Amino acid sequence: MKHSLTTGLAVSLNDGATFDLKTEADGLGSNSMRGVYAIGSTVYAATYNGLSISTNDGTSFINKTVSDGLGSNIVFGVYAAGSNVYVATHPKVKLPHPAARRRNSKIALLTK
Repeated sequence: MKHSLTTGLAVSLNDGATFDLKTEADGLGSNSMRGVYAIGSTVYAATYNGLSISTNDGTSFINKTVSDGLGSNIVFGVYAAGSNVYVATHPKVKLPHPAARRRNSKIALLTK
């Protein structure tokens, strides 16, 4: 499948030989990515509109937002260890300096 001028998450299930582009139509919270983390068949995508989670190698996603306990829908990064998922989100208050924003980012702990 070819895509042009489209954003989203490119997923390869064949060691990078080909990629399939996943978008909001596949359940991503946003087509704008901030980061991605995968362990086994689980893929976590940090987006500008929540944390998108796939448990089927990136075929489809569910999205977690502030209504699920995130500090903000703008997710900067994610890491998983065991049954814990750590999500770094944007602070709710706008701060003038990027370094200040990093110091005040929120981290939410989601359990699987």
